[in-house]
Amino acid sequence: MQGLTFLLGMTWASMPFTLFLHANADMRVVIACICAGLIATSIAFVSIRGVTAAMAMPIAISSGITLWRSGDSAFVWLEVALAIYTAFILVVSWQVRRLMDRFNLIRIQQKDQQETLQLFLGKTEKSVLSWIWETDEKGFLRFVSADLAAALHQDVSKIENQPMGELLQRFAEKSSVNEERLSQLQNCLDAAIVFRDVTIALQLDQQIQHWSIAGRPLFDEYARFYGFRGLASDITAELIAHERASFQARHDALTGLPNRYAFDEALRQALSELGRFAKPFAIFCIDLDHFKSLNDRYGHNVGDHLLRAAARRIAAVIGPDDILTRFGGDEFILLVNNLNIPQIENLANAMIGAFSAPFLVEEESILLSLSIGISLAPAAGDSVEALLNAADLALYQVKENGGCSWCFFEAAFRYQVEQRRNILRDLRTAITQKSLTLVYQPVVDAHTLSLRGFEALARWHRPGNGPVSPDKFIRLAEEAGLIKILGAWILEEACLAAQRWPHSLFISVNVSCGQLYEPNFVQDVQAILSRTGLEPGRLELEITESIFMDAEGVSFGILRALTDIGVRIVLDDFGRGFSSLGFLKDFSFSKIKIDTGFTRDMMHDRRSAAIVRSVITLAGELGIVMTAEGVETNEQLTILQRYGCTQVQGYLFSLPLAEKDIKGLLMSLRHDGASAHKKTYMFEQR
Repeated sequence: MQGLTFLLGMTWASMPFTLFLHANADMRVVIACICAGLIATSIAFVSIRGVTAAMAMPIAISSGITLWRSGDSAFVWLEVALAIYTAFILVVSWQVRRLMDRFNLIRIQQKDQQETLQLFLGKTEKSVLSWIWETDEKGFLRFVSADLAAALHQDVSKIENQPMGELLQRFAEKSSVNEERLSQLQNCLDAAIVFRDVTIALQLDQQIQHWSIAGRPLFDEYARFYGFRGLASDITAELIAHERASFQARHDALTGLPNRYAFDEALRQALSELGRFAKPFAIFCIDLDHFKSLNDRYGHNVGDHLLRAAARRIAAVIGPDDILTRFGGDEFILLVNNLNIPQIENLANAMIGAFSAPFLVEEESILLSLSIGISLAPAAGDSVEALLNAADLALYQVKENGGCSWCFFEAAFRYQVEQRRNILRDLRTAITQKSLTLVYQPVVDAHTLSLRGFEALARWHRPGNGPVSPDKFIRLAEEAGLIKILGAWILEEACLAAQRWPHSLFISVNVSCGQLYEPNFVQDVQAILSRTGLEPGRLELEITESIFMDAEGVSFGILRALTDIGVRIVLDDFGRGFSSLGFLKDFSFSKIKIDTGFTRDMMHDRRSAAIVRSVITLAGELGIVMTAEGVETNEQLTILQRYGCTQVQGYLFSLPLAEKDIKGLLMSLRHDGASAHKKTYMFEQR
């Protein structure tokens, strides 16, 4: 730039030489003014060092020589004035240049301080343990804060003048990741490039610390690189907290297993490999049988312990490449890779077998079993939703068959689910329109054979499909949340019918677990008794032993509230479920009904006969009425009479009757003076 300006000055300097001596007086004045103006114009280039002088001096020298050569004394004095003027311009430009340099230097220093402060503030937001360092242009440390030296367990004098990269290399943990990051940092130092958040693992005081290194190059006012300034920060605590948060975001808090988010990632990766490399895999949908009952009975602390223990048992039998996930509640999902079908079957059997031993929780020995539904990719689907849905359908099939087993998904399951959906739709319509019916099975005195009451039984004739098993539609009603409406309708219809019978006859109504635990169940029973006018003592509510597995304390509280209003409680199907004499000790049942299976088998099975006899004897000792269900032959009746059974019911006496048939039966019994034995045959004829 100076050379170009000097050339420009020389060009203008030729004007006095060539024009001034040959011009007239007026023209000479004009030329002198132009030269003075050009000298003054040179001050415009003051921001560029040396440019003002390079332009002004040639013009001033040329003008001075020309004025001196003119020989006119006036022009000689003009020459002196021009020299003074030129000197003034040069001094002014020099002073302005000095001010501009000082201003630029201050601006650079302020910017440098601002950037350093921003760098420091940026790090202290993450960690208070941050230390300043500086290097020269060769990468040697020229300043190290005392805190940084203390963190390295070194004296400041031993650290300064050492290469930054070599110092970190000396303390760095030996790992490929560290080597890569140190190389990255050294490249930035060599190339004078800003770097930030380069994390290095250092081994200090026999512990691993993670430091974050940040730095930026320094440049002087001439844009010459003269070193680095930066920060070193101990982010160990922050990194541990971040890793913990990351782990918690992808893992179940209770069991420590991967959560659904992590599982979805693994499943999508497996699907990608299925498409690219045709690598099949399997999905296990795992459910703990009766876990809700156990959780309600023993409490959530025991339930949580069981979940953790169950997760450990499952994890112990799966492979290292398999991914076990807790989806929520008592449901687990397993992604199985690199196994063929026989190996998958063996794994499922091993998982079932792992739960054969009881769990010991708070000195309680608890048995727990698994149900497993398995879907195979790509046979069962090629998407996340399809595979999970297929495994869930297979699990539902296992549950339908009693649980504690496993099965593969089959295409027919989808049809079965569709059928179930259609049945549920029709059931909802039937409940809304009250198109179900009730039938009543007589209960008679085992010795006099006189009629004592009826058990109400719900029946549903599905349009276009025929009758549906009560067990099936009651279970569907519970699952669909319809049991409260259905149960209330059954109870009210039965109470209305009983109100039209003689006061000596009772009505017995079955109550499911889901119905018993509905909010305000006791109040609903009271309201129905009030609306129908039936005396509470004529109503028997039949419950099964499984109720006590769901929530023992809650169950007894509800049952006692019912007995407080005069309703009698019957323990139904005794011996078929979770039998416990503790139930009989803790609650005063009005009646026990022994399961049909024992009544049927006692004729040819000595053990069944012994159980029936013992239960009847126990009921007698406790003052509890004993009813035997499923009596179909005179031989069964004779044995039950000999054992001392109180009441019996079954096809020997009558099929379940519609209400209109009961009216005729009661009319004939009132007007018939026949013996009780003959009355029994009236039941049979009907």
